[in-house]
Amino acid sequence: MKSHPSPAPAPKDVDELLVEQGRRIRDIHEIISRAELSFDQQIDEILRLGCKHLGTEVGKVARQDPENNVSEFLYVCVNCELPVKKGTIYPLDKTFCDITFASPETIDISDVASSPFSSHPAADYMKIQSYIGRRISVRGENFGTINFSNRARVKRPFSQADIDLVNLMGSWVSVMMERKLDAEELRLSKEAADAANFAKSEFLANMSHEIRTPLTAILGYAEMLSDEGQSQEELDHEIDSIKRAGTHLQRVINDILDLSKIEAGQLEVEALEVEPILLMKDVDSIFGDRARKKGLAFNLEYRYPIPTTIVSDPTRLKQILYNLCGNALKFTDRGSVTVTLGYAEASHQLVFEITDTGIGMNQEELARLFKPFAQASISTTRTHGGTGLGLCIARELSQKLGGDVTVVSEKGVGTTFTLTVAVGGTRNPEMLSR
Repeated sequence: MKSHPSPAPAPKDVDELLVEQGRRIRDIHEIISRAELSFDQQIDEILRLGCKHLGTEVGKVARQDPENNVSEFLYVCVNCELPVKKGTIYPLDKTFCDITFASPETIDISDVASSPFSSHPAADYMKIQSYIGRRISVRGENFGTINFSNRARVKRPFSQADIDLVNLMGSWVSVMMERKLDAEELRLSKEAADAANFAKSEFLANMSHEIRTPLTAILGYAEMLSDEGQSQEELDHEIDSIKRAGTHLQRVINDILDLSKIEAGQLEVEALEVEPILLMKDVDSIFGDRARKKGLAFNLEYRYPIPTTIVSDPTRLKQILYNLCGNALKFTDRGSVTVTLGYAEASHQLVFEITDTGIGMNQEELARLFKPFAQASISTTRTHGGTGLGLCIARELSQKLGGDVTVVSEKGVGTTFTLTVAVGGTRNPEMLSR
């Protein structure tokens, strides 16, 4: 789609046209062959070359977003006093880029006033009287445009050689942008892999501590049991210590095995009848005494109506709740832990909120929270112990149960974890009012 068909060159002009095209191709090749130039510098040089050959004031590579009516200038070459620079954003429908972006052909307008586009908003809004541009595609998707413009009519009408030049530049920019995206994705992928490897190294170092400590205690106290002449109180202490260390070691190993199943896609969940009220009582029986021994209040709250029963995996649901409540107690030294049960009718999900008045977390720590092989911080791992896998496993399990685990927290104030799970079965469960 062009403002007017470019006249075919007369036979005597063909040689001159070929010479001119050869000169332009050579100029472009010289720029893109300069290894010392970065991609951005090469585009700047290409735009400068285009302005020179086309006789225009401004050359741009712009990205268009028709849905939001935005044209953003990514690269700009300006040979005048116009306030146009990289990052400038204009309404797309007030620029000639809108017709260029929508057209598979190069748009060339040597004299806007005498063209079909004389009433286009760009003529008044942008004060453009000459324009030539071509659409850029990246990875098969329309991306933006490369274009050149003037506030006055160009000294000579745009020729087929000019159109060929813009087409060549546009093709080069498309290819180079794809390469730049590939390079950026490769860099990000490498950074992610390096970060994952670093996290796993830290995890393994921490696991050596988490496994050796209880194992050393088990072996040490087991050896002490064979000592003769001990009192019953001493024997009971050694047996209790072995039990506690064994329980901790079992929890560490279970976390590792669960994560292995998750990563292998082999974690299965059951669909059994569960009574939420009894589940809350189980939580209270396990964590209530622990909290009170630590000087904390442990509260259960209910937001009625609540389903009498749901269909879920009781073992995995308890595992999630126990992890969240255990964390709340672990990181709270004063105040309270409150577990609230409710029902979200719109999403047909059971909702648990575990709120503590503990140490809380900042945004950086929250960003790490659900990643495998990571806790909020390594110092937290050393101080409070744990594999750093619990919350990652809890989120994966909750999603298997048709819900999720989310968190809000403030450093030094406290944290609230919200667990949602699908109620399963009927969409109109029997409800308990009180």
